[in-house]
This record gives sequence, structure tokens and C-alpha cells, in this order.
Amino acid sequence: MTQKVVFSLGELQRRVDRAQAMMRNCGVDSLFLTSDENFHYFTGGAGMTHSRSNTRPNIVIVPADGEAIAITGGALAYIIRQAGLVKDVRTYSSIIGVPNDLLVKALKDAGLAHKKVGVEMGLEQRLNMSVRNYLELTERLRDVQFVDASDIIWGLRMIKSEEELGLIKKACEIVRQGRQKTFREIEIGMTEREIARLFAKHMIEKGADRVSFIHVAAGVPANMTYIFLERKLRRGNVLYLDGGAYFHTYTCDYSRIAVAGRPTLRQKHAHMAVRRASKEMAEALRPGATCADIFMIGARILKEEGIVETKLEGAGRMGHGQGILITEPPSISPSDKTVLTPGMVVSTEPGAEIANGNFVWEDVHVVTEDGSEQLTTESEEFYEI
Repeated sequence: MTQKVVFSLGELQRRVDRAQAMMRNCGVDSLFLTSDENFHYFTGGAGMTHSRSNTRPNIVIVPADGEAIAITGGALAYIIRQAGLVKDVRTYSSIIGVPNDLLVKALKDAGLAHKKVGVEMGLEQRLNMSVRNYLELTERLRDVQFVDASDIIWGLRMIKSEEELGLIKKACEIVRQGRQKTFREIEIGMTEREIARLFAKHMIEKGADRVSFIHVAAGVPANMTYIFLERKLRRGNVLYLDGGAYFHTYTCDYSRIAVAGRPTLRQKHAHMAVRRASKEMAEALRPGATCADIFMIGARILKEEGIVETKLEGAGRMGHGQGILITEPPSISPSDKTVLTPGMVVSTEPGAEIANGNFVWEDVHVVTEDGSEQLTTESEEFYEI
């Protein structure tokens, strides 16, 4: 007997149906997917890569016609069967990677000889199997044409369902509650490492299944890594606190800023400017607009406000998609011409590093039929510590 693990059986089946329609439309005969995110998306199960273990890769084969096949380590098969969609679950016990004999047989059983098989070769996609294993697999299947499937993958994953949106909304609420409690407890003199640990603690207490990431900057330059410093928050400095929490298997990413003591006029202006840019970018989020359009609105407003040291020179974008990962396509950048479509979840994220702080303002939105809905409801104040 199966039960809902994260998603309903109907939700998982709709994903496969959409994928099969897209494959038939573009002449691809099957997907061969190895990343834990894509494996979870199609099977409802999960592997171990989110735990930073690549010991037992998980593969799902989704033919354009027929039933999916999952290949997984024996200890991980239970959760896939509980999710209920994939009936053909094949297991292995090797700890040096999935045996290619098993993969070759599965691809042949799916009738893919002399066919075109899509794999994770393109934008923000990675194979979660060793290069050696992949090259050996393609050598043994010379009659199979392996092609890039990233357009299909992102064409599916960028459009969120109601079930996916429910998880993202809950993740946003957990981050909101956790950060506001953290702001109330921070003291001048605390280190970035202490602040990060406090934020993580409160997100877990508010219902996170795990923390997806935390960035803390108690001064400039900002440290955008998971290596937390012993740098102390000094009076007059701006505290940039960015983070995300997983609720089940979906997450979010958005930041807020505070100041240690009373803000200067320059700091108040920078805070107002990035908030204004984010709001006007959000007002332009609607079907038919492009990501580049939204970026240019943010860049124009920051220029109008006299803020020229924008994120254009650093991150190269002012927002991005979110979902299973904290950053996914599309990107709110001048080079991304992706047309916004209902169901896309994107952030607006203008910012600059000035006035003793990293002034980055981020909110998360879902594109709707006639505009957008903001999913992040956290206070917009310039919090004073």
C-alpha cells in the first residue's frame, strides 16, 4: 500500500504526462535523469545528494511512451515505492556507483535502442554519476543518441503547481518567523557565525525540516559562502541576513537588512532605494514580460536613486527562480529573455554594497494570470538592533 510522501499521486502523474507530451513534441524518446532534484521531481522519492553524499546515485528513466523506471540503492527504494508512481524500481548494492550493466539493461528494456535520450547537459544541470561511468555507458550504447534535455527539464520545473506553491509558501513563512525572532535577539558584538547559528536554530524551531542556506554580512565586503566568519557586528554597520528553509523538499531564498544602532541618512536612503526598486520590479511581473524587462526596471530605479554600485557588476542579476533549490532558472538578468508565465516563482533582488553594508532587498513572487502574488510577507522595516 502506498501513501502520500510529499506529493499526491495525481501530481506526480501530471508531471510525467507533461514531460511525455513535451518529449513527443520535440522528438526526444526518453529522459535519463540522475540529479537528486530531477529524480525527486519525477518519482516523489529522494536519494542522498541533499545530504552531501554521492555514494549511491539515483536514476529515473522517463520514456515518451510507457512507464518510468527508477534505479536506486537498495536502502533507498522504500521511499520511492511509498510515493507510489514508479512501479518498476530496480536496486543495486554497490558502493562505488550504480553498475552500468543495470543501466544498460534498463535503457534496452525501455526500448531505447536507436532512439534519442535526453540527459542533464545544459543550463544549471549536472550529471550525478561519475564521468567515467557516463562515458562507459555511452560507449556501450553507441546506437543511442544522448542529447541535452535542459529545455524540457526547466520547461517543466519552472512552472509550479498548487502543491509545489503550498510548500514554497510555507518555507517563506518559516523564514519570516525565524528571522524576525533572530533580529530581536541579536546583540551588537555578536559574530557572523553566532548570528548564523541563531538564525538556523529559529528556522528549525518554526518548522523547517532543514536549513537550505544562510548568508550573514555584518560589514563589507559581504561573505556569500557557507564559511561563517568571526567578524563582529559593529555599531553603525548594516547586517545583511539572507536565508532559506526547506519545508519537506521545497525551499525559498530571500533577504532582509538591519542596522546596529541608529541608521545614518545615507543608510536610510539606500534602504528606501532598494525597497522601491523591488516594489516596482514586482509591479511589472506579469505574463508576457521578460526577465530582462524586469531587470532593467530595477537598474533604472537604482540609477535614479543615485545608487550606481549595483549587483550588475557582482551577481549579474537581480533575482531568480526558486523551488527544489534556492536558485533555479530563470534569472532576472539583462541577458535572460525568458517570457514570464503563470506559475513561475521568481524573486526580485536589487541591491548594492555601500554605506557600511550590503543593501540587498529580496522578495519572492509567483506569476499569476493577471500579474503576480508576493509570497514573502516579512516586515519591510529597517530593523534597528
